Amino acid sequence: MELISLGFGAAAWASGLYAFIDRRWPITSSMDHTGQAGFRANGGAPHVDQVPHLTLGILPAALAMAALT
Repeated sequence: MELISLGFGAAAWASGLYAFIDRRWPITSSMDHTGQAGFRANGGAPHVDQVPHLTLGILPAALAMAALT
């Protein structure tokens, strides 16, 4: 039962963070504040947003599930 609830929790975490990141304003704001406005203006945001998808969304969810299986 714990594994099922962990699976649902991991899926909720990953999908919720995915929806937040895909709003694009967190990515474009961080790019503007770190000196990457030129890259953003040339279409770089869709490439940059893959990093938080993997490091903040999928990786923690996968590690949490792996730790308890």
